[in-house]
Amino acid sequence: MARICFAIPDMNCGGAQRVVSEFANELAARGHELSILQIFRTGEPFYALDGHIRHLQPDTAYPKDARGLLLTMRWLRRTARQLRPDAVLAFHHRYNPFVMCSLLGTGIRIYVSDRCAPYAKPSPPAWNAKLAHLLYPRAAGVIAQTRLSAEEKSRYNRNVRIIPNPLRRVEVPGGIVREHLVVNVGRMDSGKGQEELLRAFSRLRDPRDWRLMLVGDGPQRERLEALTDELRLGERVRFTGARKDVDALLARSSIFAFASLSEGYPNALLEAMASGLCCISFDCVAGPSDIIAHERSGVLVPVGDIDAYARELQCLIDDESLRERYAREAVGVRQTNDIGRITDLLTDFIHC
Repeated sequence: MARICFAIPDMNCGGAQRVVSEFANELAARGHELSILQIFRTGEPFYALDGHIRHLQPDTAYPKDARGLLLTMRWLRRTARQLRPDAVLAFHHRYNPFVMCSLLGTGIRIYVSDRCAPYAKPSPPAWNAKLAHLLYPRAAGVIAQTRLSAEEKSRYNRNVRIIPNPLRRVEVPGGIVREHLVVNVGRMDSGKGQEELLRAFSRLRDPRDWRLMLVGDGPQRERLEALTDELRLGERVRFTGARKDVDALLARSSIFAFASLSEGYPNALLEAMASGLCCISFDCVAGPSDIIAHERSGVLVPVGDIDAYARELQCLIDDESLRERYAREAVGVRQTNDIGRITDLLTDFIHC
Protein backbone atom coordinates (compact mmCIF):
# COMPACT_ATOMS: atom_id res chain seq x y z
CA MET A 1 0.00 0.00 0.00
CA ALA A 2 1.11 3.55 -0.74
CA ARG A 3 1.81 6.53 1.50
CA ILE A 4 -0.22 9.42 0.12
CA CYS A 5 -0.28 12.98 1.39
CA PHE A 6 -2.68 15.84 0.58
CA ALA A 7 -1.52 19.44 1.08
CA ILE A 8 -4.21 22.09 1.48
CA PRO A 9 -4.40 25.51 3.23
CA ASP A 10 -7.15 24.46 5.66
CA MET A 11 -9.84 21.86 6.22
CA ASN A 12 -12.73 24.25 6.79
CA CYS A 13 -16.10 24.08 5.01
CA GLY A 14 -15.48 24.30 1.26
CA GLY A 15 -15.44 22.47 -2.06
CA ALA A 16 -11.74 21.56 -2.20
CA GLN A 17 -11.82 20.50 1.44
CA ARG A 18 -14.79 18.22 0.82
CA VAL A 19 -13.04 16.59 -2.14
CA VAL A 20 -9.87 16.02 -0.13
CA SER A 21 -11.87 14.45 2.70
CA GLU A 22 -13.74 12.16 0.28
CA PHE A 23 -10.56 11.03 -1.48
CA ALA A 24 -8.69 10.57 1.80
CA ASN A 25 -11.48 8.52 3.39
CA GLU A 26 -11.80 6.26 0.34
CA LEU A 27 -8.04 5.76 0.05
CA ALA A 28 -7.75 5.00 3.77
CA ALA A 29 -10.56 2.45 3.46
CA ARG A 30 -8.51 0.75 0.74
CA GLY A 31 -5.58 0.38 3.13
CA HIS A 32 -3.36 3.24 1.97
CA GLU A 33 -1.48 5.33 4.55
CA LEU A 34 -3.05 8.79 4.40
CA SER A 35 -1.90 12.15 5.75
CA ILE A 36 -3.38 15.60 5.31
CA LEU A 37 -0.88 18.44 5.65
CA GLN A 38 -2.87 21.54 6.55
CA ILE A 39 -0.67 24.50 5.67
CA PHE A 40 -2.17 26.92 8.20
CA ARG A 41 -3.36 26.22 11.72
CA THR A 42 -7.14 26.77 11.77
CA GLY A 43 -8.49 24.03 14.01
CA GLU A 44 -10.17 20.70 13.46
CA PRO A 45 -11.54 19.55 10.06
CA PHE A 46 -15.12 20.48 9.17
CA TYR A 47 -15.69 17.18 7.34
CA ALA A 48 -15.41 13.82 9.10
CA LEU A 49 -12.19 11.91 8.49
CA ASP A 50 -11.42 8.21 8.86
CA GLY A 51 -9.68 7.55 12.18
CA HIS A 52 -6.62 6.16 10.39
CA ILE A 53 -5.93 9.45 8.57
CA ARG A 54 -3.24 11.69 10.05
CA HIS A 55 -4.37 15.32 10.08
CA LEU A 56 -1.30 17.50 10.64
CA GLN A 57 -1.00 21.26 11.01
CA PRO A 58 1.63 23.62 12.45
CA ASP A 59 1.76 23.86 16.24
CA THR A 60 1.67 27.64 15.90
CA ALA A 61 -0.61 29.89 13.85
CA TYR A 62 2.18 31.64 11.98
CA PRO A 63 1.42 35.11 10.60
CA LYS A 64 1.12 35.32 6.81
CA ASP A 65 4.01 37.76 6.51
CA ALA A 66 7.39 36.90 4.99
CA ARG A 67 8.80 35.43 8.20
CA GLY A 68 5.64 33.45 8.93
CA LEU A 69 5.57 31.99 5.43
CA LEU A 70 9.22 30.94 5.70
CA LEU A 71 8.47 29.19 8.99
CA THR A 72 5.48 27.48 7.38
CA MET A 73 7.64 26.34 4.46
CA ARG A 74 10.16 24.89 6.91
CA TRP A 75 7.37 23.04 8.75
CA LEU A 76 5.97 21.65 5.49
CA ARG A 77 9.37 20.48 4.31
CA ARG A 78 10.33 18.89 7.63
CA THR A 79 6.97 17.15 8.04
CA ALA A 80 6.88 15.83 4.48
CA ARG A 81 10.39 14.41 4.80
CA GLN A 82 9.38 12.66 8.02
CA LEU A 83 6.30 11.16 6.36
CA ARG A 84 8.25 10.01 3.26
CA PRO A 85 5.12 9.91 1.06
CA ASP A 86 5.05 8.20 -2.30
CA ALA A 87 3.07 11.16 -3.62
CA VAL A 88 1.94 14.59 -2.44
CA LEU A 89 -1.24 16.06 -3.92
CA ALA A 90 -1.40 19.86 -3.59
CA PHE A 91 -5.01 21.07 -3.71
CA HIS A 92 -5.27 24.86 -3.98
CA HIS A 93 -4.36 27.14 -6.87
CA ARG A 94 -3.09 29.90 -4.58
CA TYR A 95 -0.84 27.63 -2.50
CA ASN A 96 0.26 24.93 -4.94
CA PRO A 97 3.38 26.93 -5.91
CA PHE A 98 4.05 27.44 -2.19
CA VAL A 99 3.92 23.69 -1.58
CA MET A 100 6.20 23.02 -4.54
CA CYS A 101 8.73 25.59 -3.32
CA SER A 102 8.66 24.04 0.14
CA LEU A 103 9.45 20.57 -1.20
CA LEU A 104 12.04 21.45 -3.85
CA GLY A 105 14.96 19.06 -3.73
CA THR A 106 13.24 16.44 -1.55
CA GLY A 107 12.67 14.03 -4.42
CA ILE A 108 9.00 13.69 -3.48
CA ARG A 109 6.56 13.35 -6.40
CA ILE A 110 4.16 16.29 -6.35
CA TYR A 111 0.85 16.44 -8.23
CA VAL A 112 -1.03 19.72 -8.36
CA SER A 113 -4.71 20.52 -8.82
CA ASP A 114 -6.13 24.02 -9.18
CA ARG A 115 -9.66 24.01 -7.75
CA CYS A 116 -10.85 27.12 -9.58
CA ALA A 117 -12.25 28.21 -12.93
CA PRO A 118 -9.78 27.80 -15.81
CA TYR A 119 -8.44 30.97 -17.42
CA ALA A 120 -9.56 32.91 -14.34
CA LYS A 121 -7.85 36.15 -13.41
CA PRO A 122 -4.81 35.19 -11.28
CA SER A 123 -5.33 35.47 -7.54
CA PRO A 124 -3.13 37.95 -5.69
CA PRO A 125 -0.24 38.28 -5.21
CA ALA A 126 0.68 38.78 -8.86
CA TRP A 127 3.94 36.86 -8.57
CA ASN A 128 2.03 33.71 -7.59
CA ALA A 129 0.84 33.07 -11.17
CA LYS A 130 4.37 33.60 -12.49
CA LEU A 131 5.67 31.15 -9.91
CA ALA A 132 3.04 28.61 -11.00
CA HIS A 133 4.11 28.96 -14.64
CA LEU A 134 7.70 28.36 -13.54
CA LEU A 135 7.04 25.42 -11.22
CA TYR A 136 4.11 23.52 -12.75
CA PRO A 137 6.30 22.00 -15.49
CA ARG A 138 8.30 20.40 -12.65
CA ALA A 139 5.23 18.71 -11.15
CA ALA A 140 4.85 14.96 -11.64
CA GLY A 141 1.41 15.69 -13.07
CA VAL A 142 -1.55 18.05 -13.07
CA ILE A 143 -5.11 17.07 -12.17
CA ALA A 144 -7.79 18.94 -14.14
CA GLN A 145 -11.46 18.79 -13.22
CA THR A 146 -12.88 19.66 -16.65
CA ARG A 147 -12.02 19.61 -20.35
CA LEU A 148 -11.41 23.36 -20.36
CA SER A 149 -9.13 23.13 -17.34
CA ALA A 150 -7.12 20.36 -19.01
CA GLU A 151 -6.72 22.54 -22.09
CA GLU A 152 -5.36 25.38 -19.96
CA LYS A 153 -3.01 23.26 -17.83
CA SER A 154 -1.54 21.44 -20.83
CA ARG A 155 0.30 24.65 -21.63
CA TYR A 156 2.45 24.14 -18.53
CA ASN A 157 2.73 20.39 -18.14
CA ARG A 158 2.37 17.51 -20.59
CA ASN A 159 1.09 15.07 -17.98
CA VAL A 160 -2.46 16.33 -17.45
CA ARG A 161 -5.37 14.07 -16.52
CA ILE A 162 -9.06 14.95 -16.25
CA ILE A 163 -10.33 13.64 -12.92
CA PRO A 164 -13.73 15.09 -12.00
CA ASN A 165 -14.81 15.51 -8.41
CA PRO A 166 -15.98 12.36 -6.65
CA LEU A 167 -19.56 12.33 -5.48
CA ARG A 168 -19.99 11.90 -1.77
CA ARG A 169 -22.57 9.38 -0.66
CA VAL A 170 -25.75 11.43 -0.81
CA GLU A 171 -28.47 10.28 1.57
CA VAL A 172 -31.90 10.22 -0.10
CA PRO A 173 -34.46 9.75 2.71
CA GLY A 174 -37.56 7.82 1.75
CA GLY A 175 -41.12 8.93 2.31
CA ILE A 176 -40.45 12.66 1.95
CA VAL A 177 -42.86 14.54 -0.30
CA ARG A 178 -41.21 17.16 -2.48
CA GLU A 179 -42.51 20.65 -1.81
CA HIS A 180 -42.88 23.59 -4.18
CA LEU A 181 -39.42 24.69 -3.18
CA VAL A 182 -36.49 26.02 -5.22
CA VAL A 183 -33.21 25.55 -3.36
CA ASN A 184 -29.72 26.99 -3.78
CA VAL A 185 -26.71 25.79 -1.80
CA GLY A 186 -23.45 27.70 -1.69
CA ARG A 187 -21.21 30.24 -0.05
CA MET A 188 -22.71 33.70 -0.24
CA ASP A 189 -20.21 35.76 -2.17
CA SER A 190 -20.40 37.71 -5.41
CA GLY A 191 -19.21 34.85 -7.61
CA LYS A 192 -21.94 32.44 -6.49
CA GLY A 193 -24.73 34.39 -8.21
CA GLN A 194 -27.34 34.49 -5.46
CA GLU A 195 -28.10 38.11 -6.38
CA GLU A 196 -28.86 37.08 -9.95
CA LEU A 197 -30.99 34.21 -8.66
CA LEU A 198 -33.04 36.51 -6.42
CA ARG A 199 -33.63 38.90 -9.32
CA ALA A 200 -34.67 36.01 -11.58
CA PHE A 201 -37.02 34.67 -8.91
CA SER A 202 -38.60 38.12 -8.57
CA ARG A 203 -39.33 38.13 -12.33
CA LEU A 204 -41.36 34.91 -12.40
CA ARG A 205 -44.65 35.71 -14.10
CA ASP A 206 -46.59 33.17 -12.03
CA PRO A 207 -44.71 31.94 -8.94
CA ARG A 208 -47.90 30.64 -7.31
CA ASP A 209 -47.00 29.04 -3.97
CA TRP A 210 -43.36 28.36 -4.83
CA ARG A 211 -40.66 29.49 -2.41
CA LEU A 212 -36.89 29.96 -2.65
CA MET A 213 -34.51 28.64 0.02
CA LEU A 214 -30.90 29.86 0.15
CA VAL A 215 -28.61 27.53 2.10
CA GLY A 216 -25.21 28.83 3.12
CA ASP A 217 -23.46 31.82 4.61
CA GLY A 218 -20.81 34.32 3.66
CA PRO A 219 -19.86 37.98 3.27
CA GLN A 220 -22.79 38.81 0.97
CA ARG A 221 -25.56 37.48 3.21
CA GLU A 222 -26.68 40.82 4.68
CA ARG A 223 -26.67 42.41 1.25
CA LEU A 224 -28.75 39.55 -0.15
CA GLU A 225 -31.25 39.82 2.70
CA ALA A 226 -31.56 43.56 1.99
CA LEU A 227 -32.08 42.82 -1.71
CA THR A 228 -34.84 40.34 -0.81
CA ASP A 229 -36.66 43.15 1.00
CA GLU A 230 -36.00 45.57 -1.85
CA LEU A 231 -37.51 43.12 -4.36
CA ARG A 232 -40.48 42.60 -2.02
CA LEU A 233 -40.01 38.86 -1.94
CA GLY A 234 -40.83 38.71 1.76
CA GLU A 235 -41.96 35.29 2.98
CA ARG A 236 -41.21 33.68 -0.38
CA VAL A 237 -37.46 33.57 0.37
CA ARG A 238 -35.80 31.87 3.33
CA PHE A 239 -32.15 32.11 4.41
CA THR A 240 -31.11 29.03 6.41
CA GLY A 241 -27.42 29.73 7.02
CA ALA A 242 -24.82 26.96 6.73
CA ARG A 243 -26.36 23.54 7.40
CA LYS A 244 -25.05 20.01 7.76
CA ASP A 245 -28.44 18.42 6.92
CA VAL A 246 -28.27 19.50 3.27
CA ASP A 247 -29.41 16.09 2.02
CA ALA A 248 -32.71 16.40 3.90
CA LEU A 249 -33.24 19.89 2.47
CA LEU A 250 -32.57 18.64 -1.07
CA ALA A 251 -35.02 15.78 -0.53
CA ARG A 252 -37.80 18.27 0.30
CA SER A 253 -37.12 20.46 -2.74
CA SER A 254 -38.32 20.21 -6.34
CA ILE A 255 -35.81 22.39 -8.20
CA PHE A 256 -32.13 23.10 -7.59
CA ALA A 257 -31.21 26.55 -8.87
CA PHE A 258 -27.46 26.89 -9.39
CA ALA A 259 -26.39 30.42 -10.23
CA SER A 260 -22.59 30.61 -9.98
CA LEU A 261 -20.91 32.98 -12.42
CA SER A 262 -17.58 31.13 -12.24
CA GLU A 263 -16.69 27.64 -10.99
CA GLY A 264 -14.02 24.97 -10.99
CA TYR A 265 -16.31 21.95 -10.63
CA PRO A 266 -19.48 22.51 -8.58
CA ASN A 267 -19.98 19.92 -5.85
CA ALA A 268 -23.34 21.40 -4.87
CA LEU A 269 -24.75 20.88 -8.36
CA LEU A 270 -23.40 17.34 -8.51
CA GLU A 271 -24.97 16.45 -5.16
CA ALA A 272 -28.32 17.96 -6.12
CA MET A 273 -28.45 15.86 -9.29
CA ALA A 274 -27.53 12.74 -7.33
CA SER A 275 -30.41 13.42 -4.95
CA GLY A 276 -32.86 13.28 -7.87
CA LEU A 277 -33.49 17.00 -8.22
CA CYS A 278 -34.36 18.82 -11.42
CA CYS A 279 -31.52 21.33 -11.91
CA ILE A 280 -31.08 24.66 -13.67
CA SER A 281 -27.71 26.40 -13.91
CA PHE A 282 -25.89 29.25 -15.53
CA ASP A 283 -23.51 27.81 -18.14
CA CYS A 284 -20.50 29.35 -16.45
CA VAL A 285 -16.81 28.58 -16.84
CA ALA A 286 -16.44 25.81 -15.93
CA GLY A 287 -18.16 22.67 -14.73
CA PRO A 288 -21.93 22.85 -15.29
CA SER A 289 -21.67 21.86 -18.96
CA ASP A 290 -19.45 18.91 -17.95
CA ILE A 291 -22.16 17.71 -15.56
CA ILE A 292 -25.50 18.71 -17.14
CA ALA A 293 -26.54 17.56 -20.61
CA HIS A 294 -28.68 20.54 -21.66
CA GLU A 295 -32.39 19.72 -21.93
CA ARG A 296 -31.68 16.09 -21.09
CA SER A 297 -30.50 16.04 -17.48
CA GLY A 298 -31.14 19.70 -16.69
CA VAL A 299 -31.14 23.21 -18.11
CA LEU A 300 -28.18 25.47 -18.91
CA VAL A 301 -28.72 29.23 -19.26
CA PRO A 302 -26.26 31.77 -20.73
CA VAL A 303 -24.22 33.06 -17.82
CA GLY A 304 -25.60 36.25 -16.30
CA ASP A 305 -28.81 36.32 -18.40
CA ILE A 306 -31.35 36.91 -15.64
CA ASP A 307 -34.38 37.14 -17.94
CA ALA A 308 -33.53 33.82 -19.61
CA TYR A 309 -32.99 32.24 -16.21
CA ALA A 310 -36.41 33.47 -15.04
CA ARG A 311 -38.08 32.10 -18.20
CA GLU A 312 -36.49 28.66 -17.85
CA LEU A 313 -37.24 28.53 -14.14
CA GLN A 314 -40.88 29.39 -14.85
CA CYS A 315 -41.03 26.55 -17.40
CA LEU A 316 -39.82 24.10 -14.77
CA ILE A 317 -42.31 25.40 -12.22
CA ASP A 318 -45.14 25.01 -14.73
CA ASP A 319 -44.26 21.50 -15.93
CA GLU A 320 -44.01 18.74 -13.35
CA SER A 321 -43.46 16.05 -15.99
CA LEU A 322 -40.48 17.98 -17.37
CA ARG A 323 -38.99 18.27 -13.88
CA GLU A 324 -39.40 14.54 -13.37
CA ARG A 325 -37.80 13.73 -16.74
CA TYR A 326 -34.73 15.85 -16.02
CA ALA A 327 -34.47 14.39 -12.51
CA ARG A 328 -34.51 10.81 -13.83
CA GLU A 329 -31.57 11.58 -16.11
CA ALA A 330 -29.73 13.64 -13.49
CA VAL A 331 -29.18 10.69 -11.15
CA GLY A 332 -26.79 9.23 -13.73
CA VAL A 333 -24.04 11.17 -11.93
CA ARG A 334 -24.22 8.51 -9.22
CA GLN A 335 -22.38 6.24 -11.66
CA THR A 336 -20.21 8.72 -13.59
CA ASN A 337 -18.90 10.40 -10.43
CA ASP A 338 -18.99 7.41 -8.09
CA ILE A 339 -16.30 7.76 -5.41
CA GLY A 340 -14.88 4.33 -6.20
CA ARG A 341 -14.62 5.00 -9.94
CA ILE A 342 -13.06 8.45 -9.50
CA THR A 343 -10.58 7.20 -6.90
CA ASP A 344 -9.50 4.50 -9.35
CA LEU A 345 -8.72 7.27 -11.86
CA LEU A 346 -6.68 9.08 -9.23
CA THR A 347 -4.62 6.10 -8.07
CA ASP A 348 -3.92 5.12 -11.67
CA PHE A 349 -2.66 8.64 -12.41
CA ILE A 350 -0.40 8.96 -9.36
CA HIS A 351 0.82 5.33 -9.66
CA CYS A 352 -0.30 4.31 -6.17
